[in-house]
Amino acid sequence: MTKPWLNDDGTLIPGVYPDMSDAEYQALDAMRWSTLKAALTSPRHLLWALNTTRPDTDALRLGRLYHVGILQPETLKDVLVVVPDEFVTQSGISRSKKAVAWLDANTTPDSVVASLAEVAVVGALADDLYEHSPSRRLMNECTGREVTCIWVEQTVCGEVVCKARADMLGPDTLADLKTWSPRSGLTARAWGSEVWSRAYHAQFGFYARGFRQFGYSCDAWSWLVVDKRGPTDLAVWTLDGLGMEVGDAMAKEALDAYAAAKLAGHWPGAQPEAGEVSLPAYVFDSMTDVSDLGLEGLDDE
Repeated sequence: MTKPWLNDDGTLIPGVYPDMSDAEYQALDAMRWSTLKAALTSPRHLLWALNTTRPDTDALRLGRLYHVGILQPETLKDVLVVVPDEFVTQSGISRSKKAVAWLDANTTPDSVVASLAEVAVVGALADDLYEHSPSRRLMNECTGREVTCIWVEQTVCGEVVCKARADMLGPDTLADLKTWSPRSGLTARAWGSEVWSRAYHAQFGFYARGFRQFGYSCDAWSWLVVDKRGPTDLAVWTLDGLGMEVGDAMAKEALDAYAAAKLAGHWPGAQPEAGEVSLPAYVFDSMTDVSDLGLEGLDDE
């Protein structure tokens, strides 16, 4: 397993870095939330995440396009690589040998890869942001874009160097851009369920631990949500105080779980003990007699 991030060589200097590139951020050998959040499932899941390289996917590729095209549109032209139509499929960019060879020859770690159609969608969306009042206000408030933070957590297993990259940062506000395809409409209630299921509130709790060390209050946590279904739509939601408390607590819980498992050298799974299981409640909703089950061989002898 990779060592805990003790920063032995002193190369990871804690601080806030507003101009670090994404490639430089990815190369930082520090604990990140996308890895640490596995501890909320179990230490065993975290151990797997620590030792598994996350593969690049078409969803991650599109995420990079949305983030640069919306948050830093003035820089898109410098990093954009438009893929020829022959390498574009209905599901994204082809992974054929010919397509991969073309990408290897024409991209760098900082490249944002997209089709012409994808670029057009994101460009139109970037224009729409400034006609959507909540989005415009959030963008104006959070003038920092893709801001990196490096900080040190003191834990029972020693110092752990952590990193975060805030999509948008203001004096008092942490904000994140999320693309989403809601099943039940672009509503605050549905988004709240999405936040809980993906632990987005705990992600903010982790980020806030870092930025607070450098004078940012992080009193407000907000999301700029893009509904990817056509036509695209926008929403801005800010987490309430109780949600922030839960996010802070879950971020600390994940750090504590990592530190305890590392110190003990023991990485238990989600169910370390045997237990009992019940049938779901709906099985019994209309049951008045065991004969309703239609089972055979249970008659009194």
